Amino acid sequence: MHDDQLLAWRITGATVRGASHRRSDLPNQDALAWRSPTASGAPAVLAIADGHGSPLYIRSDRGARIAVHTAIALLADFAAAHATTPALSAVKRVAAERLPRDLVLTWNQGVAADLAAEPISEREIAAAKIRAPRAALDRLADDPRLAYGATLLAAVLTQRYLLAVQLGDGDILTVNDDGTAAHWPLAPDPLLIANETTSLCSPDAWRHVRTYLQPVHAAAPQLVLLATDGYANSFVDQGGLLQAGGDMLTAIRDEGLAAVSRQLPAWLRATSAAGSGDDITVALAVRAGDPQPSAQP
Repeated sequence: MHDDQLLAWRITGATVRGASHRRSDLPNQDALAWRSPTASGAPAVLAIADGHGSPLYIRSDRGARIAVHTAIALLADFAAAHATTPALSAVKRVAAERLPRDLVLTWNQGVAADLAAEPISEREIAAAKIRAPRAALDRLADDPRLAYGATLLAAVLTQRYLLAVQLGDGDILTVNDDGTAAHWPLAPDPLLIANETTSLCSPDAWRHVRTYLQPVHAAAPQLVLLATDGYANSFVDQGGLLQAGGDMLTAIRDEGLAAVSRQLPAWLRATSAAGSGDDITVALAVRAGDPQPSAQP
């Protein structure tokens, strides 16, 4: 793949406050970040995170923001460090061995810095007492990191491979040129049961980070879509989610990426209102559409 092919990845996305969060006066606890590819060879990197909604996680919106910026920086650095590693099997092995520990460690460092700059206040604790059981508040007093609990889903798209990392729930879809969509085959997380999910604040969280590397062949996907669970939970079944991925590629081809970028927040708000009620975040990397990448919010 040549540099012009790398630059064909156009990045956009949106994060919206869920319908139920608007009714309950809760903030958007999701986060979104990306880096567009550059002519010098830096790859596209996308990251989304979903801060937990239970009363214990009173700073999960901050935890989600720390997570996406951590992932963007580490995945970009990883791709640069292994740009000349000849064997993709070696890149895959190092990603599986190092990225989980590095992501969780760096996130914890970011949380510690945030707590040092602004310790959890009595006002925050008082607000949590309205909804959180006493046992949860005791846990928070013992380990303030819990306030920042969040999931993470990120991908880096290089000239030679697509690499994803995931902790907790959420979805990565790839859409082919013919519009057919499929889940990226990350290993299932056995701890994902009902609304329970693994978290960056879990003990030994790095053990639950999953990685997947896919070599780039001639038939590379036309669209890579990352979404927090509020998106999938708004559809009746997984078939509806896959259909939405194909429809997204069709819309970009028909209307252009800039137009889809402008409409995406409204689409996601309508999806939340008619479906899960949860915050929804979607990040898109597309090899189609108009020639100008959209601006990051």
